[in-house]
Amino acid sequence: MVFTAELKKARAADSPASTTVDLPIGPYRMLDILDKLRLHEQETIIWEITDYHLFEELEPLLDKTGAFFELNALAWRLMELDEAQSTAFAGLLAMEDAKGPIPLPRLIDLAYSTQSCHVLGDDPSGSQPDRTRASEKAVFVKQSRDHPGGYVSQHGDLTEAYKNLDLTPRKPEYVIRASIKYDPVAGPDVDLSQVICIDLPASEEQVRYMDVQMTGDWLGTYLYSIDSVIPQITDHILCVDSIPDLNPIAHKVAALDPAMVPAYKALLEAAGCRDYVGAERLIDTLDQYSFYPHFVSPADVAKEELLIITAEDNAQTLLPYLNLHEYGEALIQKSGGVLTSYGLIERKDGQPIQSPGQEQTGGGMTLG
Repeated sequence: MVFTAELKKARAADSPASTTVDLPIGPYRMLDILDKLRLHEQETIIWEITDYHLFEELEPLLDKTGAFFELNALAWRLMELDEAQSTAFAGLLAMEDAKGPIPLPRLIDLAYSTQSCHVLGDDPSGSQPDRTRASEKAVFVKQSRDHPGGYVSQHGDLTEAYKNLDLTPRKPEYVIRASIKYDPVAGPDVDLSQVICIDLPASEEQVRYMDVQMTGDWLGTYLYSIDSVIPQITDHILCVDSIPDLNPIAHKVAALDPAMVPAYKALLEAAGCRDYVGAERLIDTLDQYSFYPHFVSPADVAKEELLIITAEDNAQTLLPYLNLHEYGEALIQKSGGVLTSYGLIERKDGQPIQSPGQEQTGGGMTLG
């Protein structure tokens, strides 16, 4: 990860929803954030970086008014840089000689322009090649936890990458995409010079091929990243060998009505489900639940209940004198529901929501 950021919608008065995310994120995680923030078209996200895991030198230079989608694009590029490229990026930052925040589009262009630099070593004594000393743009970059440092000289124009980026959130064709990389320390010499993407759902033939590859040619690979419509489950997948096991749930999610996806994610969160076996069982029970995505806080539940049981004028008179949070919590508890980061979800029969493993010990209740 590059940054950890706290997010909320610009019009916080409309919704107090917020979430914390490690950047960069893939397309589905981006759509998941929109679900959590209840973000509609033309609304914007306010972000604040709470931790710089890489490139701490960016902290005073990052334009904090920039678009969140631009910040994520920058994080993706920074995560791709090797040590030499990271040194070059740090050099380009220094060459900017910025007196204030640098716009995110400019930072993105700098991050894509490392090939326009020479990184010539780490000796500040003047023993560098003549071309460095004669360069109009050359800086010495100190070593950091991200790179070894060295002299950086710019020998070409910057790449105008930002103008060609499409930052619009879109639903991908896949349900789960697992990206794998080869680790030369962990296994034999496998010819994996770049990231390999595995998309699910896959056909039976493709799954059989994966099984063979993962026990043979793909020894020494590791899970580089995973993007999924169901992050509650895939966030806990840590190894390449688990990927084929996700195929059955991927097929079921692919067949799900898109409008039901937030309800399914809310159910997984409410049930505390973190494994694909339980997730597959729960998806077949969605018709047993009612989902209310507009509820963000217990106070929202309380306000709506007051409007139902009394006239609107009376409700507005009562509101300032009630502890709406506690009243809302009591209503949620009475219904057996759970207020998740996606909204309120309740069983239609009024029974408490339980984890998939509790159906045999929860008074005979069946979840699937």
